[in-house]
Amino acid sequence: MRNCGMLSLVTAFTVSREAAGWTNQVVLRNLFAGEQPLSNIPREQVTHTFPVYQNIPVIITQNRDKRADLLSVQRATILRAESDMILLRLPNGSVILTHPMTYINKSGEQQVTYLFNPSYAATICKSQGTTITKLLLWTDCAKVEYVKWRTSILSHV
Repeated sequence: MRNCGMLSLVTAFTVSREAAGWTNQVVLRNLFAGEQPLSNIPREQVTHTFPVYQNIPVIITQNRDKRADLLSVQRATILRAESDMILLRLPNGSVILTHPMTYINKSGEQQVTYLFNPSYAATICKSQGTTITKLLLWTDCAKVEYVKWRTSILSHV
């Protein structure tokens, strides 16, 4: 069992989902090189899976249950996997059981996903309400609209 808490001290934000996904893959591949994942689960709006390891930080991607604090941009930690169920610990200490969900994507195809993604890196739009101590900002697009960034980032500083 590896303690992944040190990496969660640095928050990496990107402009695009692709860059956040790539960064998360690099971190997971290198941090857990040679280790067997608890599971491999599908990512939201992406065609590949990501490996799930105990104690990795994740970010909730959908509002599901306000009473249980299961809200979009909420942080959590993976505790374990049982069959296709994943147990998460929320910052308030509560433990929730998540399961895969099936929905119809924009192309009209059925897609299976979970309601979270790894959170070593996330897009800047997922920064709302986040307390940041150390920030790595990757402006992965050639041209970024200044006003959009100023209102997104500076409102959080």
